[in-house]
Amino acid sequence: MIKTLKHGITVLAANPANVNCWDEQLAKVLLGYRCGVQVSTKFSPFMILTGRSPRFRADNCLNTLTDVIDDTSTMEDMATQSLEKVRLIASIHKNVLLNEEQAQKKQRNTYANREASTSLKA
Repeated sequence: MIKTLKHGITVLAANPANVNCWDEQLAKVLLGYRCGVQVSTKFSPFMILTGRSPRFRADNCLNTLTDVIDDTSTMEDMATQSLEKVRLIASIHKNVLLNEEQAQKKQRNTYANREASTSLKA
């Protein structure tokens, strides 16, 4: 994460107007990190926390919002929707754990293979 943040700040600070205000650019870099799909989890941190994709200003302009508010919904409908959202987030969390376990196993194998080849060279 730190490497990603450093790179993002470096890129934004490359603009002469942003050289002395890297701290003001940090929010943009963090938004990019939080909305990007992570290799180990295969989900974005935003999706893991909220159970939905982020909405940007451009989405509002293009009317491509993922959630539609229905003023005619009953309390039962809203409760059902809330339960579905909780189940979705729980499912995402379960998938995240499986994806992280696979990523850890892959890293362990890579490390073991690297150690084995290093010991053979020595």
